[in-house]
Amino acid sequence: DRLVLVRSPTQVVAAEIIDFKTDAIDDHPEMVEHRTQAYAPQLNAYREAVSDLFSLPFSGVSAKLAFLSVGRTVEVPLTSA
Repeated sequence: DRLVLVRSPTQVVAAEIIDFKTDAIDDHPEMVEHRTQAYAPQLNAYREAVSDLFSLPFSGVSAKLAFLSVGRTVEVPLTSA
């Protein structure tokens, strides 16, 4: 997994979380969407932690899932924080 911090000269201004998943899934849009929804609460908890840790707005922390078995990266939608 990876946390990318975007910095200005004096502070962190945004962040991106990339969570690598090794699930053996089929490369069908429905399967990828189902797994993305299943992992969304986990990624949004990570977003909340990064937001708190670096004093960022929740919306300033993006999150992606990288499904290695199908070679796809998917943006995880924001949920409320």
